[in-house]
Amino acid sequence: MAMEAMAEMEKLTDVIFFDTDCLSSFIVVHRENVLLQVCGNNIKIPQIVIEELKAAPDIYNSIDVYIKKGKIGIIDFDFGDEVYKLYEKLTASPDKGHKIIGDGEAAVLALAKVNNGVVASNNLKDIANYIKEYNLKYITTGEILREALKLNIIDEKTGNKIWNDMKQNKRFLPDGSFSDYIKTPFKI
Repeated sequence: MAMEAMAEMEKLTDVIFFDTDCLSSFIVVHRENVLLQVCGNNIKIPQIVIEELKAAPDIYNSIDVYIKKGKIGIIDFDFGDEVYKLYEKLTASPDKGHKIIGDGEAAVLALAKVNNGVVASNNLKDIANYIKEYNLKYITTGEILREALKLNIIDEKTGNKIWNDMKQNKRFLPDGSFSDYIKTPFKI
């Protein structure tokens, strides 16, 4: 059975571990306010993702402002701990039938699994099987925008503008408009 994306705001009270793609989708269009209003102070970024973000100084500098204000937290794991062991498995020696995934995705999955948190990533092609196998909660950029609409943080017109701006900035979102997206439930 396919696990459904998070749809209830109460579930967004869990710690949410963000991958580069989901987080940067909001940063590149200067809509951090939407992300923060929907997710509150529950946003955690693995140190590995911070290192990925440093390759794009504009994005990193925007994030760093919120880190310094205490609105976004950084989380790391130690060599040999449970998170590290799962991270290493996902990036170096996955189980038969699974592919090696990127460092950021692996860190987010490992942290969410061990800490009973939420995966925030748009890279479902690479991580969907792990989300199902580990029975993880997850959220995408589209689902954050859908939640923002539901909470009256944005209206549909604004959602379409944000969606279009993200696509113009080469963010990976489903085909069509935000209006198209909100018409159907999201599942992996």
